[in-house]
Amino acid sequence: MDNFTPAYTAYYNLFYCDKNYALEAEYVASKIRNILPEAKKILDIGCGTGMHDVEFVKHGFLIHGIDRSENMITIAKQNESDQLHFSCCDALALQKTERFDAVVSLFHVISYITETEDLAKCFRNVNAVLTPGGVFIFDFWYGPAVLKQRPEKRVRVMQNEIFHIERIATPVMNEARHVVEVTFDISSLNRKTGQKHSFRELHPMRYFFESELTELLSNAGFAQISFEQFLTGSSIGENTWGVCRIARKERQT
Repeated sequence: MDNFTPAYTAYYNLFYCDKNYALEAEYVASKIRNILPEAKKILDIGCGTGMHDVEFVKHGFLIHGIDRSENMITIAKQNESDQLHFSCCDALALQKTERFDAVVSLFHVISYITETEDLAKCFRNVNAVLTPGGVFIFDFWYGPAVLKQRPEKRVRVMQNEIFHIERIATPVMNEARHVVEVTFDISSLNRKTGQKHSFRELHPMRYFFESELTELLSNAGFAQISFEQFLTGSSIGENTWGVCRIARKERQT
């Protein structure tokens, strides 16, 4: 199911206009190069509007970005080039038609996979499209931090020359499923026409623990390389929400 409606997608880049895609791409690219210096082709799962991928191209990679949201891919395709391609595809339906040296999944995309069986299938699919020894990098919500610093209601206001937008995020914890159900209430004002628009979306986000990811990755044929704080590479703790997992294809499953 596509969590992102056309309305949400239309404002997506404005929602995250302050996100440092260049810095995040540099961090991930350096991890890939350190492990697999000859890496060339990257698959980005859950690429969204493709902002990370635009930056990856600057590091010399050939990128194929996929997302299950047709609306996101429509926007991403505006930046297509000889080195950068996008297509609409769900990670759970990924086919072994092309091999990649690395697979990445950023901005907590993995946390949108809330069922364990689906996550196991996703990991197997990633294994299938990786070249031998290929690298898999993803970030996610870290369980101990979520439980210690329980998510709270947040209001964010964003604007540009056309739109003024208010987004209210209301989280509800479902500890039995390790899921935070985040309701977004969005109100927009077109500053030129005066037109107003309001809508609501529900985004279930799963938080993960190290042991369960270790087991799932191992079962899918991956060797564990690193479990670290995203962007800094520091050791993780109970205050670390954003964690990066780095694994390498060890065997075919």
